[in-house]
Amino acid sequence: MTWREPHQWLALVTIPFLVATYVAILRNPDRLSPQACRMSYMTPSYALETDFNSSWTRLARRYSLWLYREYSWESHEKLNGTPVLFIPGNAGSSRQVRSIASSATRQYYSEPYRISPQFVNTEIKPLDVFAVDFNEDFSALHGPTLFAEREYASAAIDFILSRYEPNTTIIVMGHSMGGIVALSLLPSPRISTIITMSTPHSLPPARLDQRIEEIYKHSWDTLRNDSTSILSICGGATDLMIPSETCSMQHRLNSLLGQRRTVSTTCMEGAWTGVGHREMVWCHQVRWRVARAAIELGGARSDDQITNIIDRWFRDEMPTDRFALHDLLLSDSFEKIELPERQKLILHKIPSQPSLFLIPRSASGFTLYVSRGGLGNLSPHHPADFEVSVYHCRITPENCRLLPADELRLIPDSSKDSHFLLPQEGVDESEGISRYHSRLENSGGPQVKEWVGVAVKGSDGHKSWIIGGFEDEHIVNLDDGAIGQKSIVFANLDAVLTSLAPLRGSIPVSLPRSALSTRISFPNLISSSLLVYRIDNLNIAGSCSSALLPPLILHKSNSSESHFHSTDGQRVILIHTHSSGPFIPLNKEERYGITLDIYSSGECGISSFEFTVDWQATLATWGLRYWTTVVAWSIGVVAIVIGQSWHEWENGEPFLPLNEALSLFVSRKLLPLAGGLVFLSCLPLNADFLLGNSGEMILSPLAVLVLVVSSGCVVITLNILDVLVWIARKTNTLLRRESSLQMTHLRKRDLWSLGVVLLLVATVIPSQVAFLVCFLIHLGTCISQPPASTSYPAHVRNMNEGGTQKAHFLLLLFWLLPLTAPVLVVWARTLLTAGLTTPFDGDHDIIAIASFLVYTNLATLVPPTFERATFREVYISDLYHEQYSNGISSGDENSKEDALESMKKRDTRSAVRHARVRRKNSGALQSIELLSGRKPVRL
Repeated sequence: MTWREPHQWLALVTIPFLVATYVAILRNPDRLSPQACRMSYMTPSYALETDFNSSWTRLARRYSLWLYREYSWESHEKLNGTPVLFIPGNAGSSRQVRSIASSATRQYYSEPYRISPQFVNTEIKPLDVFAVDFNEDFSALHGPTLFAEREYASAAIDFILSRYEPNTTIIVMGHSMGGIVALSLLPSPRISTIITMSTPHSLPPARLDQRIEEIYKHSWDTLRNDSTSILSICGGATDLMIPSETCSMQHRLNSLLGQRRTVSTTCMEGAWTGVGHREMVWCHQVRWRVARAAIELGGARSDDQITNIIDRWFRDEMPTDRFALHDLLLSDSFEKIELPERQKLILHKIPSQPSLFLIPRSASGFTLYVSRGGLGNLSPHHPADFEVSVYHCRITPENCRLLPADELRLIPDSSKDSHFLLPQEGVDESEGISRYHSRLENSGGPQVKEWVGVAVKGSDGHKSWIIGGFEDEHIVNLDDGAIGQKSIVFANLDAVLTSLAPLRGSIPVSLPRSALSTRISFPNLISSSLLVYRIDNLNIAGSCSSALLPPLILHKSNSSESHFHSTDGQRVILIHTHSSGPFIPLNKEERYGITLDIYSSGECGISSFEFTVDWQATLATWGLRYWTTVVAWSIGVVAIVIGQSWHEWENGEPFLPLNEALSLFVSRKLLPLAGGLVFLSCLPLNADFLLGNSGEMILSPLAVLVLVVSSGCVVITLNILDVLVWIARKTNTLLRRESSLQMTHLRKRDLWSLGVVLLLVATVIPSQVAFLVCFLIHLGTCISQPPASTSYPAHVRNMNEGGTQKAHFLLLLFWLLPLTAPVLVVWARTLLTAGLTTPFDGDHDIIAIASFLVYTNLATLVPPTFERATFREVYISDLYHEQYSNGISSGDENSKEDALESMKKRDTRSAVRHARVRRKNSGALQSIELLSGRKPVRL
């Protein structure tokens, strides 16, 4: 092995690439979506449900059920609330429920044992929160473990509801893979609502077990005929455990019955932050909303009530049909103040007496920002003590009526005094700016005078403010051509070049004067989780140091995900989306187009910026989404290399050593294979194939990258195995252990051992354990194999073909380990936590492991492991024997003679060739005798 060989250069390129990808992944959350979660505190206590024993479920020894109680706040004995079951996820614990359960108790009770006034004299009850404990099982890695958890959770629901009145329903919460377990419980009339947090609904996080795919398919099929309300809460790019696009239910369940709602924490009112996978259960801005919604869901009696509750606590923007302005009953007590035409309303302080500010109409659109206060039923959870209403006045200032809104949203405060996106802090329940926008119709011509009246009533001691005014819509449409057929190979070339613009360089963007609202549209850019864009060289016009609302950028990628970006002190902003992703069914409506909205008070604004691709963040997204693809393609590369070596050997060439085989693959096969994969990636294939991009041409070059990285990983693992084998051989030499040759034939006890192992696999141990044993035994066989060396005569190296075959098989076994290791980990953990008395549904497929066991035993024999015989020889020989047998049965002497003559000719040619091989190897046998100190036995 030399570093001048082509495949070793591939390894040298792959190693820094993998390091750069890993570093980019670690940096990505802080760059894309910083986490600004406030810590949660509680006084937890847990009661083990000992009555939930083996009479209820066979898994009672393996798992357990707990009841949470907030210490010194509620009774430990009495169950009089709404039952809730929390299901933890992969390697999760029942203790993760404490943050949500504690918040529910402290919201329902204003102080220990005293109900809050808002719940007095209502049908709403406290929560009785139960949690199952799965001993931190790795449910994301093993399908049968998911089935076991579903079985236990179903029995737990039966047990819990047996302690309540008949017809009582339960709310189920699931974190991560616990959400998949929750969905698998459907259909069930006992479950009223399911709330999932950071759950990969669309795709398993590790596609290493086909049975996990079966669970997913079962859930999708079930939900097509089930109307249970389901809420999915996603953490965005801050979640490094699962790609956030897999958390969305829209890709798989968008057209199904019932209420299916997905919301990202980055757009959730009052949160506006990315949330990590494990942090989802304790992030205060999320947990108190989950707890509050669960409290109110316990009192819901209809699907409409459930929908309203979910909309209230987990909305991105308020639907206009649910918005209601409060009529402040304008009277003489209101001071009427008419502003000059085209002047904006700017109130740095809320007036102490009721006031009506009349703004003459000068454009079709009216925008209003209200900080901290109440604007009808749109306000922060704890609004300041003042209220605002909007009126449309015609002809006279006294002829006013409430003005309905066209756009409503609560947005974060981007000023320096805000806690927006401050690490470990974030916003609280009193922060937020109500944004109101209305488009006025032409109702009387220019001769009819019109105003918009902003009525303010109340006072506020905080730093609240109001800004409003008329503006025409400012829309910057950067459209260089129609996309046409985007996902088909014969796409419009101009459209493709347009979508490639930020990849080739940057798109300069210039904006008009500062405005209350500006929209920027890139309709032809691809909107995918595999591409991260960057706003660079951001130029601000004016001073924002004292601005009430410095420019705030909103990127709404789809109906369930938005991101707010503050421009205060920022010159680089990353724009990303999870509207589409690899291996997820294509959503064509949201696949293209990037839209940015800029909100500001108009005191300062963005004058220009450049729009391009951020390659470091993009690299991180590739690494997070294609690591399993790299593993699968690496196995494919190993298979191609083995097939190539086998083909050369069957044609009479020596069996290629692995380094030579990999060099041959890189120099001859890699380029045409890459071209073929790029072509296939351009075809509109199913999302489950290749890169999972359904023929997206712009992303097809990723096939080359994945293939090169996979090939490089194979070379790296080969070098690692070579080093391990070399160290083991040197250790044997230092310890003066003889590297004995293998046996020449299988003994009876070997066959008995093989039968015992297969029996154990069929009854007790998973087949993956036997596979690991096969790998270790074969590794030992390769270590004991005399190494090939250029110092040996040529006939000795030829005789070492058996060792070369074993090296190929060792590399294949090494790359198959990632497919078996997860089950091994789950099995070993189950033994450590629950012991042998616990049922474990492992893999007992003896057919899958038998071939590996047989080969591992055959590999211990004297090399070569396989005798060279071409397919042509074997096949033709079989035909001759079949012809001879048919001649005997039919009594046809001519057929018998023809078959015998043909077999004689074939045997003569074969005998000549094998004699040549035996003469060639006669010196090899003598040399092996010298190397090993033992006389080998001829087979």
